[in-house]
Amino acid sequence: MNLPKPTLDRETAMKLWIEERSDYAKEQVVLNNIGLVSFSLKSLSKNVFDEDLYATGLAGLCKAINEFDENKGAKFTTYAVWVIRGEISHSLRKKRIIPKFSLDEPYDLENGDSVDFSEMIADSKSFEEEVIVDIQMKQMFSKLSDREKKIISLSMDGKTQGEIADICGTSQPYVSRIIKSIHKKWRKQNGL
Repeated sequence: MNLPKPTLDRETAMKLWIEERSDYAKEQVVLNNIGLVSFSLKSLSKNVFDEDLYATGLAGLCKAINEFDENKGAKFTTYAVWVIRGEISHSLRKKRIIPKFSLDEPYDLENGDSVDFSEMIADSKSFEEEVIVDIQMKQMFSKLSDREKKIISLSMDGKTQGEIADICGTSQPYVSRIIKSIHKKWRKQNGL
């Protein structure tokens, strides 16, 4: 794929995007970070020339750009790789293809060096644990019914079981059973 060279460096492009959210700034951030799509495909042992998966990864990059919050302490590239991989993995799950992946697996950086993926995504042990829990939560959330998603979302927003019951048009004991059931599934999924 022949893309134009970015006119701004990575840091300047991101700073401009954060300040003005212009199409030009977004284009520059994409051009500076397009290699993350290939990296993510390689880390999932997928063909970087698969146009559908590459397009999915590119959509993930754009999603990461739109949703990135520099105040959360993560580097953009760390966050972007996580989102891109999530989009690609989601696409593969839809096709029933589960990628092989290990955080301890070494990945080639194309400059002769290699690094464990866990080192790339974690600036600290606590951040790595947060990322893993977030991935586990997204996996769990994807398995819930729409009603269960609504109930757990309202619960996480601080609503009481009574308030949730009123919003959902059901009883408080039913809400309690749903929340307990979700917690039980969470513990079972994570071996707790």
